[in-house]
Amino acid sequence: MKIIKFGGSVITSKNDPLSLNSNVIIELAEEIRRYYLEFKDRVKLVIVHGGGSYGHPLVIECLKRFSTLTLECFAKVSYFMNLLNMYVLEALLSNEVPVVGIPPKAICKVSETLECDLTTVNQLMEAGLIPVLYGDVVLYNNGFKVLSGDDIVWMIAKEFNANAVIFLTDVDGVYDRNPKSFKDATLLTHVSLDEVLNRVEFWGVKDVTGGMLEKLRKAKELNVRGLRVYVVNGYKRGNLYNALRESNVLGSVIWV
Repeated sequence: MKIIKFGGSVITSKNDPLSLNSNVIIELAEEIRRYYLEFKDRVKLVIVHGGGSYGHPLVIECLKRFSTLTLECFAKVSYFMNLLNMYVLEALLSNEVPVVGIPPKAICKVSETLECDLTTVNQLMEAGLIPVLYGDVVLYNNGFKVLSGDDIVWMIAKEFNANAVIFLTDVDGVYDRNPKSFKDATLLTHVSLDEVLNRVEFWGVKDVTGGMLEKLRKAKELNVRGLRVYVVNGYKRGNLYNALRESNVLGSVIWV
């Protein structure tokens, strides 16, 4: 079982609110179609996507104005994340990939810990369908909370013993330093998660769900083990397909 995470910085332009990278989404859908037609009888897939410019700016604005997620903020973020999810589903369905969207707010809540009922996810996979989830806002005690797509990825990976997680980002993999700021940053190609956490400085887009190192650290916090993590550039054609096949991967391969 494999999980694909579409980074928000890949499917949208994070600096331009409500902007969609339509061509990129279509190309990724085409690569999933190619893999699905070749291996659909031998593998299960789950897709998760981030919020990008559809979710993060709205959450940041709410936190700046009210210091919390209000009722109106919850409704607005929910609407635009549903909208982004529809665009992703449309591209995949147009490529004959049998996807079904699942709003995380409908199956997850946060009290002291994150609690999700993954029964529907499992039933859809068993029926041969591909669930598509996303970063969302969920109920939290007497209020609301942001649930990142990364939390969903690791939760599903642990629950269903995934053998691979693929993160699509806007850089070529995991570096020891931020490659957008340091020209001498070194790409880490085949490493263990512990080595990554020991060598890498915190880098990534400073958004409401953290940067790449925080995404990887969550796997250790949740005690997820026994899988490979591929971090590849989602803008480069063929990277997703190769990562799905776990062959000729151009990026970072991390053993967890």
